[in-house]
Amino acid sequence: MSPLSGSLAPLNMKGLVKFQDVSFAYPNHPNVQVLQGLTFTLYPGKVTALVGPNGSGKSTVAALLQNLYQPTGGKVLLDGEPLVQYDHHYLHTQVAAVGQEPLLFGRSFRENIAYGLTRTPTMEEITAVAMESGAHDFISGFPQGYDTEVGETGNQLSGGQRQAVALARALIRKPRLLILDQATSALDAGNQLRVQRLLYESPEWASRTVLLITHQLSLAERAHHILFLKEGSVCEQGTHLQLMERGGCYRSMVEALAAPSDAAAHHHHHH
Repeated sequence: MSPLSGSLAPLNMKGLVKFQDVSFAYPNHPNVQVLQGLTFTLYPGKVTALVGPNGSGKSTVAALLQNLYQPTGGKVLLDGEPLVQYDHHYLHTQVAAVGQEPLLFGRSFRENIAYGLTRTPTMEEITAVAMESGAHDFISGFPQGYDTEVGETGNQLSGGQRQAVALARALIRKPRLLILDQATSALDAGNQLRVQRLLYESPEWASRTVLLITHQLSLAERAHHILFLKEGSVCEQGTHLQLMERGGCYRSMVEALAAPSDAAAHHHHHH
């Protein structure tokens, strides 16, 4: 089933996203409401973190934002227009998503990074994004460098290396909306920090819309806005500090994740 495609392809896109009372059930399970009455806004220039327990609908939000499915109720709006009104290829240039286990193609690293671009990027552009995503070091370690065929090394690449290549592919497209769905989960601490710095500090990303779906609350902490998803709707939202003060779902999750080490430290103090 090919996604529906409209004809909108505006020259200037801001990247303002609105979910308005969105409900969704997957076509093969029409009776299971994955999302219900989901309402939130993603703002250009802001990193919004989407957190919550497994099965709360986080990855479904990512799928709807890529127009892979249509909501069964409500609307997903991009710059005020329903997503489905946009031209399919145009949308592909404006919205980039990186998942937890990204697909790499049996082509060179260079072609993998340039994949889906409408123009051919320079080698400088390719190495620049690979540096930003942490892929440059290991790629240049291969005798053939960026011309190394991924097919031959695909199985030898670690999960973190695959994520780094996929991130580079998303970054080079300079999308208006970047969706990272557990996309940095396998990166080492140094590269995670590098990607964070890029999203929060680089001028290039200052006007773009970023949705960060993560289980790592250390990543969510720094976000401009946090949405806590529970059973398909927003249970609470705000900054890390606001949500910690509020003492609701978010704080409980933070405390539950911190508990084991606290207990050990606490135990330590008594001796």
